[in-house]
Amino acid sequence: MTLTYILDGKTAKPEPNPATWEAWMRAALESGTRVVAKSRVNAQLTVSTVFAGLDQRLDESPSSPHPVLFETAVFKASELVRTEYHTDWSEAESAHAGLVAELRATQSH
Repeated sequence: MTLTYILDGKTAKPEPNPATWEAWMRAALESGTRVVAKSRVNAQLTVSTVFAGLDQRLDESPSSPHPVLFETAVFKASELVRTEYHTDWSEAESAHAGLVAELRATQSH
């Protein structure tokens, strides 16, 4: 089972070679290729969704046949307050938008 992945456009592809994976991750970090979306909800809250490059499944159970490669994090100031995981770019993008809308709605009440 491959645990490391890179992106081909917005599609995750397995990358079993550690040196190739590391070089791609370094370049993607510098270029911003890993960032799905980043949104400021207010002065305190930021939502960031990124391609992790590593399968984030915590166990070997087949609850999801797809690797979990994307992570959405909510930060209050610099403190991590919430994390969600996603299997592909489209799901990550949609979840990010939904979470931002939810947080903005709770802020306006």
